[in-house]
Amino acid sequence: MPINYLKTSGTKGFRGFLGRKQIRVDLVKNPSYTIFFSHTNLEIYQKLKEHLIQKHTVYTPCLGSSEYLADLEWVQEVQNASLNQNNHNFIEVHSVIPRKMLVDNQIQFEDKEYMKITLPNEMIENRIVTEYIEVFYEKNGKTIQCVPKNYFTINNENIVLL
Repeated sequence: MPINYLKTSGTKGFRGFLGRKQIRVDLVKNPSYTIFFSHTNLEIYQKLKEHLIQKHTVYTPCLGSSEYLADLEWVQEVQNASLNQNNHNFIEVHSVIPRKMLVDNQIQFEDKEYMKITLPNEMIENRIVTEYIEVFYEKNGKTIQCVPKNYFTINNENIVLL
C-alpha cells in the first residue's frame, strides 16, 4: 500500500513543507497475536493482569507506527501450567523460540521458512537494554518443529517462553 510521507530529504532538520514522498509499505490486515506472560513476582503479575482485563495501558499499544493502534482483549488465565522437560525429541512449538532454548540448535526445516531476529529481552530503568536474545519464528505463522530444552503445553499448544 502506498503511504504519503513528508518529503524532507536534502534539508537539515525540518525546515518546512517540501511536498510529499510516496513510500510503498506492506501491511497486515487484521493481525491477531496471543501473548503468554508469567512472572515470579506475584505483585507484578497481578498488576499486569488487572491492567489487561481493564484495557488500561501506560503507553498506547501499537503495531509499529503510531497509526497502527492495537486493541487488547483478555482471553484467559491458565493456572498451574506444567513445565515439560524434553527428552531430545522433535515437537511442534506454537510460539517463537529463543535460540538459547534449543537443544543443539535442532530445527527441522522441511516445508517451513524460519527467520531469526535479535530482540531486547531485559531492560533496566531509563530503558537501557541489559540483555539481547536471538529468537526464531516461522515466516508464515506455522509451527516450529524443533527440540526445545523445555516447554509448556497450554490448550493443546506447546509454547516456549522468552
